This record gives sequence, structure tokens and C-alpha cells, in this order.
Amino acid sequence: MLRSVNGAPPPATVAGSGDNKTEVIDDVLTLFEGGSYAENGHTRVTVNGQTTDGTIFDTGRYSPLGTSIALNSNGGGTRSASSSDAKSLVIVDAGVRWVFTK
Repeated sequence: MLRSVNGAPPPATVAGSGDNKTEVIDDVLTLFEGGSYAENGHTRVTVNGQTTDGTIFDTGRYSPLGTSIALNSNGGGTRSASSSDAKSLVIVDAGVRWVFTK
């Protein structure tokens, strides 16, 4: 479950501000035995005060790399995630820091 985005709890703004912004409402990253993962969440984009709800959806495979894992999306692209304990996972993607916890 997503706990913070750039240090702020959800809903958290990841781009813009005021009448023009993108917010992450929630997100869940599930790692399955056998090396697959699924990610599901919700966003809200506001442009000139008008909001549109969106979804976050991704599936793929993960592979361990020491204390990190590589998330290889079925849609293309790879993200790296690290963990300092068995309860949290940190992903830094395009300058945005996502913290997930069990």
C-alpha cells in the first residue's frame, strides 16, 4: 500500500499546483510468488480547475538484485525498487519518490 509520495501521504501532488496539478489518490503494489507483480491505483488530474479521475495499472515481472528489485513492466520499461527492511519498498521514478509498506 502506498504510504507516501515525495514524503507526503496520499492524496499527494506529484506535478503542478493550484488549478493545474496531478495527484496520486492511492496505489497498491503487490508482489506475487513466482516473480510477477501487479500495481493498481487512482489519480486525479486538475486542469484550469476541472478534474478528471484516472487509474494507475501495471503488471510485469520482478527480479531480486541484492536488497533491491527490478520491476520489469509488461508494457515496457523498468523501475528499480529498494528496501532497507522487510516492510517497505521505495521506488524513485522520474524524480518522484514512492514509499510502499505492507
